[in-house]
Amino acid sequence: MNEACSAGNRLIFGRSLKETLNIFYKDIGDIAFKAKSALNFNDQCAAFISSDIKNASHEGASKEDIVAGLVYSICMNYVNRVKGNRPVGKKSIYAGRSML
Repeated sequence: MNEACSAGNRLIFGRSLKETLNIFYKDIGDIAFKAKSALNFNDQCAAFISSDIKNASHEGASKEDIVAGLVYSICMNYVNRVKGNRPVGKKSIYAGRSML
């Protein structure tokens, strides 16, 4: 997103899910849409989200609810910490590239 925030960065988000839940980054959307109740991970830094994934998994949360919660968390991180009070248009598109 910028040099100060990696919110939504495929490298960080994808690696955390792959290492903990064996989920490939291209499957995140399909899995998240199957969630019954997205977990609340707040709007914390994506770089430190691996421990939350592990904790939720150990507590018996479904992969779908974990992934949906993480997607929501990354969005809120971006809105609250990167976008801030700056206006945006009617549509927002995240376009980026990272090596995975």
